[in-house]
Amino acid sequence: MIELCNIPKEIFKPFIDTICNFKKEVELNLDPDLGNITLRTMDTAKVALLEMELLIKPNELTSFQIPLGSIEKAVPKKDDVKLYHNGANITIVIDGMKFNIKTLDPRTSGLKPAPSPNVTYPTVVNLTKDNLEQINSLFKIVSNYTDNVIFEVKEGQLSITANLTTEDNVEKPIEVPVNGPDCRSRIPAEYLKDTFENCKLYDSAELSMGTNIPLKIKLSSNFIQSTIMIAPRIQDEDQ
Repeated sequence: MIELCNIPKEIFKPFIDTICNFKKEVELNLDPDLGNITLRTMDTAKVALLEMELLIKPNELTSFQIPLGSIEKAVPKKDDVKLYHNGANITIVIDGMKFNIKTLDPRTSGLKPAPSPNVTYPTVVNLTKDNLEQINSLFKIVSNYTDNVIFEVKEGQLSITANLTTEDNVEKPIEVPVNGPDCRSRIPAEYLKDTFENCKLYDSAELSMGTNIPLKIKLSSNFIQSTIMIAPRIQDEDQ
C-alpha cells in the first residue's frame, strides 16, 4: 500500500459531511507540490456548487473518484485518519478500522467536472467566527420550519430573514461592515443549514451577494477552505 496522506481527526468528519451533503461520490485531487487536496462537485439538482481545499501536503500526486457513503457515519476519536492507495482500492484507516473502498472507473462513473461559474458580485460582506456562530444558531431554530431564507443588505446592514408561516418570520441583523449596494436574495434553507452546521471549523468567511444571483460563501481556516455557491429562488420583488 502507498500512504497518500493524513487528515487531522478534528476536520475529517466535517469534511466528509460537507461533501456528502452535496454528493456521495467525488473526485479527489492530491498535489504534493501545491500542498493540498482539492475537489469540486455539484449537487444532483445542479443548484449548488462546492469547492474544497484541504491545506494538507499529500505524499503522492494522484487523482481518484471514490464513493464516500460507507464512511459517512465514521467518527475518528483517537487518531488522525490515514489514506492509502491499495491497487484499485483506497484504504481509509479510522481508529484502527480499515475501510477498503473500490475507486470508481472515470469512464463509467458518470462524474463530470463541475463548472466554475463566472459571476460578478456587487456586494461583499466579511464575517467573523462569531458571526458564523450567530448565523448557525438562527438556522438551528428555523431549518425545520422554512424552505428558504432571505439574505438582504439594506442601508449598509446585513440581515437574514426566515419566513416561518405566511404571517410570522424571524429576522437576524448581523453587525458587520458591508461593501457594496443594497441587494436581496432568497436562498434554499437546506444548503445553508448544512453549510453553517460546521462553522466551528472556520475562522472567517466572505459572503458575496447580489439580487437574484447565486449566493457565494467562502469559508476559511488554517487547515481547510470551502467555497459554496447556491442558486437563488427567483421571486417577485414584493415577496
